[in-house]
Amino acid sequence: MREDLGVNVSHTTIAKLIRGFNYSFKSIYSKPEPRDTLEDNIELRYEYADKFSKISMAQMGEGGAVFVDEVAFTLTMRCSRGSAFQGSGTANECELKNNHLKKRYISIACAMNRNGIVHLSTQTKAFKQKLFLDFIEELKDKLSSQNVTHAVIIMDDSVETNN
Repeated sequence: MREDLGVNVSHTTIAKLIRGFNYSFKSIYSKPEPRDTLEDNIELRYEYADKFSKISMAQMGEGGAVFVDEVAFTLTMRCSRGSAFQGSGTANECELKNNHLKKRYISIACAMNRNGIVHLSTQTKAFKQKLFLDFIEELKDKLSSQNVTHAVIIMDDSVETNN
């Protein structure tokens, strides 16, 4: 926010503001799988980097290297209050009964080049093969409208391949 609006906002300030929306921050720690333990992986990455570096920027043109990635997360909200029907028990019992979790799955696919974001798509379901292929087709149309004719699209293999 400092770069966009010139305002410094701390984690505590944001937490206070969103408390009324029943949002909270949770720390998540993940232990990444070691990637460079096999000698083959290191060699494959070296070969890939070598091949990619041989593609000249003249061949790709301005903004021709487009990086695509997809991220997904679950947004969870918990109601802090509930209501009871007449004669159905105390407020404490009611709160426990009505303390339901509301979850929303959000998946975002984004394509960027040296000029910034080229294409962005947000879904409330996973980017399976069909949705991701539609995203790539839309990306190709956007690149074409920006006169980027020789683009190299770089992406990982995280999209599920079953329909």
